Amino acid sequence: MSTGTREVAVVAVGACTPVGLTAAVTRAERAAGTPGFTRTEVRGEDGESVRAARLRLLEAWLSRTQRMAALGATALEDCLAAVKGRWADSRLPLVLVLPEDGLGAPWEETALREALEAEARPARLEWEEGPWRAGRAGLFAALAHARRVLREGRAPWVLVGGVDSLGDGLSLRRLVETGRCLSGGRGEGLIPGEGAGFLLLARAEEARRARLEVAGWVLAEAHGQEARHFRQEAPGRAEALTEVFRQLRWHPGVEGRRVDVVLSCQTGEGYWAREFGQAYLRNAELFPEPLVVREVAEGLGDVGAAAGALQVAQGLYLLRKQGGGRGLVYGDADGGVVGACVLEVAS
Repeated sequence: MSTGTREVAVVAVGACTPVGLTAAVTRAERAAGTPGFTRTEVRGEDGESVRAARLRLLEAWLSRTQRMAALGATALEDCLAAVKGRWADSRLPLVLVLPEDGLGAPWEETALREALEAEARPARLEWEEGPWRAGRAGLFAALAHARRVLREGRAPWVLVGGVDSLGDGLSLRRLVETGRCLSGGRGEGLIPGEGAGFLLLARAEEARRARLEVAGWVLAEAHGQEARHFRQEAPGRAEALTEVFRQLRWHPGVEGRRVDVVLSCQTGEGYWAREFGQAYLRNAELFPEPLVVREVAEGLGDVGAAAGALQVAQGLYLLRKQGGGRGLVYGDADGGVVGACVLEVAS
């Protein structure tokens, strides 16, 4: 768990999703309840077309790598549009959250990196290596790493983002074969999605010096590993998520105050609802009353590694709309990585 309060500012956001090619359009469409779902060419167990949240501008035959590269480049362009050329140093560290192994089709990291590097020019992306292949839960370790980069003075800016797609044909067929897709003949499952999101973070003093508008602050983040996770047969006990919420609850910048909004990176499947319910009851003082949880899957399906950044961007938007406050974003990966963060928008 990190320490500190308003030291990490979010100064730009970018997104590309099935409901919008920019963060501004995406957050407005999501707030309006616009769904991104469409019928695909892949058939489910019941013979019906599988539903997915797909960006319709991308041809259905594109591979997972091609879809991720297009989504990522578009979101990165959106994020950097307002600040390109404003840093004297052309170095731009990037902490990129990637898909979790074992879910969806194979993909090529080299092609994704090349697409993002081309979009970032004239800035030179410096890839921060680490355990970022954690899908829905990867953002929170990435935020902790970005905080260290800023605090140590290694760079005045850090990009944090995530890119994923389960909307390609091979991924869809694999999800059907493994019984993971929600279909007419199955009472529970996920709806595949895709998307990309980026956050440009800066030290507080750098944001002031550059006279940049601060969209909000990352007050704290925490992450952990669940021993009894989704992929195991033993019943989950939500111990890791409970501990993550506990750490945030007692963080010096959070202690004594409930958050105002809660956003989930999850798929809507029952396992995740039960896990959250246990962790919430053990840390009820952290959460708003009445409790409403906004799931990314409601309009975008399972966007995997993109979920964290997209939910942070949406959380900042919702907090601004209500005149300021605090929000909590949390996520869990199938393999047991969990994490959460607390955001703040000044009133």
